[in-house]
Amino acid sequence: MFLCAITFTTIVSLIHFSQAIPDGLLAPEDRFGFMVAIYDEGKYICGGTIVSVYFIVTAAHCFKRGRVTQGVQVVFNTNDLNNIEGDNVRRVVDIITHPRYSKMTMDFDIALVKVDDDLLKPEYTHVMKLELAQTYDIYYGNDAIAVGWGQQVEPNDVRPVHLTYKAIKIWQRDDCNSRHIWGPDAYYLNQPLVSERMLCVDVPNVGPGTCVSDDGSALITNETEFLGILSWRYDCQEPGKPSVYTSIPLMKAWILKTMTNYHE
Repeated sequence: MFLCAITFTTIVSLIHFSQAIPDGLLAPEDRFGFMVAIYDEGKYICGGTIVSVYFIVTAAHCFKRGRVTQGVQVVFNTNDLNNIEGDNVRRVVDIITHPRYSKMTMDFDIALVKVDDDLLKPEYTHVMKLELAQTYDIYYGNDAIAVGWGQQVEPNDVRPVHLTYKAIKIWQRDDCNSRHIWGPDAYYLNQPLVSERMLCVDVPNVGPGTCVSDDGSALITNETEFLGILSWRYDCQEPGKPSVYTSIPLMKAWILKTMTNYHE
């Protein structure tokens, strides 16, 4: 049974980790078949993205119990979390977080999740793996698509239900670390708050474009390339403050090496 309550705690007080897609469009069942929902002991915790037959990519900070897999499951092959059937569920058998992941700075906020059975069986007609983007700088100033589960506004006391998506703009690199944007928080422990492994995105003149209940979900370029993993932001509504994603192109080598060299 899945009891979809959401309770997130902040590690660094200035960052809100729980996010979703405010004012997003409801995703039809035949789109975004790479998206999954991750549950821990019956509670929804994060989104994730299918990248191979057995592996899903998500954010490292989703797993408060570290590498403990007991009670962790993945729901896939549906865009409606009110419509979960037995064959839509996979048991998680391993969680591999990036060895350089920092809870304090949120740098290298990425994890690979291995499941116990094939995610890409032929009978799952809409399920697909997402290809890893090769580069990110060519997308600066362009639109991408943020995909996420459920909740539209804070506070986070409503469970996620349906997958949503929204067009969102990728910031130029220099703007991402501007003191004009972050004020005195632009640097943390003498390091940029937004590292080179992060991407900033927002809906211009509106807000960050993400909100409560969907960390770990995908930023995509054209529904075939995986560009980022939703990691953190300040709040849902403040114009000028972006959502921050872990950059997939800069994590691609680690993803491929980890999957290739994986041994149970």
